[in-house]
Amino acid sequence: MKNIMRDSLVAVWLSFLALSSAACAFESAPYFPLNGGDLWNYKAWIKTGPRISLPFIGLPPNSRKDGTKTITLKSGPLFKDIRSVQVDSKFSWDPVRELFDLTNNREGITLYAINRQPNGGITCEPFTQPLRYLPPHVELGQTYQANAEFYCGAGGQRLQFRWDIKIKLVGFEPVTVPLGKFNALKIERSVEYNYTLDPSMKQTDIDTIWLVEHIGVVKAKGRVVNSSSLGLISEHEEELLSTTLYQTRPPALN
Repeated sequence: MKNIMRDSLVAVWLSFLALSSAACAFESAPYFPLNGGDLWNYKAWIKTGPRISLPFIGLPPNSRKDGTKTITLKSGPLFKDIRSVQVDSKFSWDPVRELFDLTNNREGITLYAINRQPNGGITCEPFTQPLRYLPPHVELGQTYQANAEFYCGAGGQRLQFRWDIKIKLVGFEPVTVPLGKFNALKIERSVEYNYTLDPSMKQTDIDTIWLVEHIGVVKAKGRVVNSSSLGLISEHEEELLSTTLYQTRPPALN
């Protein structure tokens, strides 16, 4: 009788664990909406650290520069996530145009290429293998890892890069941005940028990002540090001002 009761309790407990796990699992797709023609506008700022080791920043040390970031999507075999950044150009900041080729389907959120085009020109080749940013189904509390290698060229040089990404799904919490107040999915992301020709330039971008279902990123903030010394290189933040998805968003919190 004791064995039967014990086995029954174990079965009930295992069923409870299975239900709890299922309850925490959800699709990643709604948090990364990809529709051609969609538009997002962000209020953004960037601030350099004690020393500048990102050559494309071009800002005086310890200076905060406010501006805007605009993201548009163009559909095709791969969605073109086109980001234009303008941050107070009178202080030698050059407008930057970034292009991301990505898909959102039954394989999850996948990034195929990035091309960063500041003044002076840097062109990048597609990743040597797709970067599986997130799987199609995710769970709170889990950490997901991905990496990719690619080559970029400028001034006659061809340099190899490697990205190592970790994403932890922390949970849901209310967040307020210029667009409104939402119950957002909070994630913690780190991206280690590995420059093979200059190990001292290895940097890690550490971000906290808030995403809203059917809207995408509503807020992000973080810092870039030297991967070895953890010395601060720059800080950044952005908040969503407007989006063409505004009318179809989930109800804002009161």
